[in-house]
Amino acid sequence: MTPAAAAAQNTPADRIDAIEKQIRNLQGELQSLKKELGEAKTYNLSDTVKVFRMVKKEKQEVEGGLKSSSFKDIDAKKGIPATLVTDNDNKVVEIRLGGKKPNK
Repeated sequence: MTPAAAAAQNTPADRIDAIEKQIRNLQGELQSLKKELGEAKTYNLSDTVKVFRMVKKEKQEVEGGLKSSSFKDIDAKKGIPATLVTDNDNKVVEIRLGGKKPNK
């Protein structure tokens, strides 16, 4: 014999309520993650921007700068780990490729 409370939880309406509650919780988590990550930003480049590759904590200038092969055919999902260095006007003066890979 099944208790009345257990049977009531298995009705379609109760299952729908439970699923809607899970969706609301997931939406809340998604909003929190979006706040943590922040909005995508667009930066202006300085006329003298330099591109470096980090090799064993040493900066090595990339031949060709922004036109180098490092920036061609970038996988949209993986991207390129990089650090941007800006000046007082918020213009990018240095791009350092490499470093820590983002968490998946």
